[in-house]
Amino acid sequence: MYLHIGGEYTLPAREIVGLFDLDGTTRGRGTRDFLARREKEGKLTGGSVLPRSFVLTANDRVYLSPITTATLKSRLFPGAFQ
Repeated sequence: MYLHIGGEYTLPAREIVGLFDLDGTTRGRGTRDFLARREKEGKLTGGSVLPRSFVLTANDRVYLSPITTATLKSRLFPGAFQ
């Protein structure tokens, strides 16, 4: 199974470690530092649209997504969160 996270990005579901709300998680310094390190290392991928969430993969890459975590979860687990 694959998950379309917006734009041109589709990721294998088995590679996804976590889905995170960008607004809620970036309040903490730890998350901001984590994202800054990934960007410096070239492991942060994002589109030109305002991101609403980010996806962490097993290979330690971070993908910014314009789609909310609720929508991504419903795509990944259809019918599970009703």
